[in-house]
Amino acid sequence: MGLNIADIDPKMLDELLAKGFITQEQIDSLRKDSMGKNKSTEKEKKSATKGNFHNRQGFGHPNGNYRQTSSKQLPYGEALDLSPEVLPPMIATAPYNFIPLPKAVLVSQLQIYLDKKEELAAEKEDPVSAAFRTYMAEKANLNGHIELAIETITPVFIGGGENDKFFAPGGKPIIPGSSLRGMVKNLYKIVTCGSWKSEEDLKNTHLYYRCLMAPKSKMPFFAKLHEKYADYMTSMENGHVKKNAKPGFLFKQGNKWHIYSLLPNKLRSIPIWKYMYDFKLNDRDIKHSSVRWDGHTAYVQIGLLSTDKLKRSQEKLEKATTAERAGWGKQYYKYMSIDDIDTSKRYPIPDSVIESYQGDKNRCGVDLMKEVRKKNFKIKDKNGFIAPCFFFLDDAGNVKSFGHGQSYRIPYDNSIMEAVPQQVHYSKDKIDFASAVFGISRKDVSWASRVTFDDAVPLQKVETLKSAESRILMQPNPTAFQLYLKQNQKDQLVHWDHPAAEVRGYKFYWHNKPNHNWHATAKELELSRDNVFKGKAPLARKIEPLAPGTKFEGSIHFHDLTKEELGALMLIFKLGKKNEDIVYKIGMGKSIGLGSIRIKATLFLEDGSRYKTLFDNDGWHESQQEEAPDEYIAAYEALVKAGTGSLTESYYEAVENLRLMLDYNNTKMAGWDKATAQMDGDTKDRYREDKRFEKRNILPEAAGVIDKVRNRKA
Repeated sequence: MGLNIADIDPKMLDELLAKGFITQEQIDSLRKDSMGKNKSTEKEKKSATKGNFHNRQGFGHPNGNYRQTSSKQLPYGEALDLSPEVLPPMIATAPYNFIPLPKAVLVSQLQIYLDKKEELAAEKEDPVSAAFRTYMAEKANLNGHIELAIETITPVFIGGGENDKFFAPGGKPIIPGSSLRGMVKNLYKIVTCGSWKSEEDLKNTHLYYRCLMAPKSKMPFFAKLHEKYADYMTSMENGHVKKNAKPGFLFKQGNKWHIYSLLPNKLRSIPIWKYMYDFKLNDRDIKHSSVRWDGHTAYVQIGLLSTDKLKRSQEKLEKATTAERAGWGKQYYKYMSIDDIDTSKRYPIPDSVIESYQGDKNRCGVDLMKEVRKKNFKIKDKNGFIAPCFFFLDDAGNVKSFGHGQSYRIPYDNSIMEAVPQQVHYSKDKIDFASAVFGISRKDVSWASRVTFDDAVPLQKVETLKSAESRILMQPNPTAFQLYLKQNQKDQLVHWDHPAAEVRGYKFYWHNKPNHNWHATAKELELSRDNVFKGKAPLARKIEPLAPGTKFEGSIHFHDLTKEELGALMLIFKLGKKNEDIVYKIGMGKSIGLGSIRIKATLFLEDGSRYKTLFDNDGWHESQQEEAPDEYIAAYEALVKAGTGSLTESYYEAVENLRLMLDYNNTKMAGWDKATAQMDGDTKDRYREDKRFEKRNILPEAAGVIDKVRNRKA
């Protein structure tokens, strides 16, 4: 399938021409091909082949690699997809990637004792306590601590200090034990093939989407999602497309939200040109969605990106055929009056729907929850705040979804947690290693952690970098399913309602060099100050991170661990193989290159003499002696290998991907910064400059990112 010049934005062609990605000769050749004139000579064909953007071999396949075969080699991460392939190529970049989820969960040895807790309990003894008592007597009897020697490799920032300074209670910067605990627990879950808990490992919400464009010609991979959206939002009636969403008014009384339905046939339309004339608006005024009131009448304004086709007179609109108007763009706005409310039909909105709506962080238009607070009217002898809306009902007569405009963002049917394989879901009957060691708190049972973390304190005078506004910290954006879901289908992008939807796994951030630029760009500073001007919080936060080379010491204390539990804990600090430089991530700003720390861990175990000897020749007797961790790591790996094949496979896959992502040697490769760069844009302020968001380019797996950099050096 070749490129059609008509499908390419002229501005994009000019940009590519200026950057040297394409020549004027290639543009002229594309134009000739599109017009079907002047068959190419053999020489022209060779020239066109030399300048092609994409080598088609494997280009559109999920496992295919992007290739650029022109004489000017493009660094990985700069190319844009310009062709309507079956699937977008894997050329998206991000400062993060994923450690795959396990195919099976490793059940803790504690579970054996919990399964028979009733028979282990003495008279009047708590069964769970009895299970733990027996477990520790027979299996879990290792006590000691792990000394941590920590060095910052890049700038590190942990918030909590005054004026956005590094966390420093009493004026002395420290790495809090809670930060170390969070980092270590996450790594422990990965190397022990742990389960995922709703609301702890993943916020279980329904994401929202809108898929209006008919994508068959330019984006065939969107066809199924478009059909799903169209089937939900529209239907055919007497040969015409009908919008299915019901009109009404969102209304709040006390703490409860409701929607009043509009009386039949009371939703009206106004030509946009007349709406602009009546409200004395210009093209800029209608670039964004809003609600405008005229007395009791509310006008539903939908933001328009292009306004050059709006100004059609009423006469032209009435005389034009449907086919003629199809190319004109949107020509009408809807409006409704509170005088037409059907007060006999008030539909309750479940709290879950309200929470889901409020959780839609990608909504760029009207937030109806905020809009409601702007207008107060008396309805049925009661005062209340109100806003026009459109909505759907479920089978029970409750509001299923609501939004601004007739084609609003709707929630996926499936929640995020439904994209986590069932075998990884937490089960109270299958306690994993992390729950056994780090503690658990449930309504029916709880136990304390057997590991505690000291704060890490500095070994030297701490130096901080000059305070500055940092790059905007992008929030997780799982609506970008091409980045967050496994893309393993040949003809369709997998979205959250796709039968094959599966989250990629644990999100980890790549390392960057110490001099990686974490300062806000001029564009980000402009956006941040605009936010402040609008009375909102600044987007770019001022921080004062620690300088690279700062050294700390901390420790992890443990009691009553089994050999295998201790082995898994030590494995975290012994991941590296020959020539690998394993470095960890901690604190805030991981996405902008901050937070890389190197840790050297030394194991000390109780030798059993703490209650026998108080003093020795050197003073206080030290009952904890340094030991090599190899025996304990080997014991843990033997336990894994004794499990199922899928469990063993999951373990090695997790460890291998951890080593890939934590190896600081990656930063030495040419082009690494571009390969792991955040694609500019995708904020609520519509700062969207990277076409790879629009094109839904796929994020390669961790190994794929590294391979692409190695094979395509800048």
